[in-house]
Amino acid sequence: MSGRLDRCPQIALSSEERAQYDQAARKFLRDTVAERAKFNPKKIDPTHWAFVKRRQEVSVFNSVPGSMNPSSILMVGTGLIDGPLEDVMSGLYCETTDELRTAKILLGYDLKDGSVLNAHERRTPDDPFRFAGIKWFAGRCAWGLLHDRDALTYERMGSTTDARGHELAYHTLQSIRRPEWPTEATPGMLRQHTATCYLYRRHKRTDKTEIFLWGSILKFGSAPEKAIQLGVASVWLNVVYSPKGGQAKKFSALMDEAEIHEWMPSG
Repeated sequence: MSGRLDRCPQIALSSEERAQYDQAARKFLRDTVAERAKFNPKKIDPTHWAFVKRRQEVSVFNSVPGSMNPSSILMVGTGLIDGPLEDVMSGLYCETTDELRTAKILLGYDLKDGSVLNAHERRTPDDPFRFAGIKWFAGRCAWGLLHDRDALTYERMGSTTDARGHELAYHTLQSIRRPEWPTEATPGMLRQHTATCYLYRRHKRTDKTEIFLWGSILKFGSAPEKAIQLGVASVWLNVVYSPKGGQAKKFSALMDEAEIHEWMPSG
């Protein structure tokens, strides 16, 4: 898949468009950090949150009262990922189309296609989690849903702090509309509209990573709400596989370095 010509159009953003998307991402991040501060994973109120699905040590719950928008489903996730923060973020990070497709497959997505359409901020040695840009990906249907889904999202990754000064890594994904890649651009697909924010923090006593995720998805078609919840939770929970991708990148870098040294001409 990664070797074929990328047919997806690149998207150039004006400074005004970037500012608009970044402002929305910052607000979403602040709101999610605030929700995390209020949420007690050890004492979940069943009148507010109903269990949907669990994978390894991460669980996803659906909002019983629902969201302020009756056409949206609101869900939350919490738990521990079995791996250090650096491996988690490295496994999620991708700034090229090849990296995106590889990352999605390692994360367990049933991927049909995907592309990085814009990448105007990238990581640096001083800011290794940093990214801002637009991504598109399409996946095969699951949980009895009738149509395959695709998503066009503006994504930001980076670091922030909570009200107590604890460092958090974050990853926001927010659906956008662009004339360069309209909803009908992919025949046989239904565009998924979602907003999801993942927060990560190093676990104090283990080599694991705390996760809190907060998001909503627009209900689509005639699919039963429970089927949508299970499908979305299954996708969200792929994050537990992120350390595998991070470790694969480290191994690949070591192999590249070994190959360079092996073939370096001697004296």
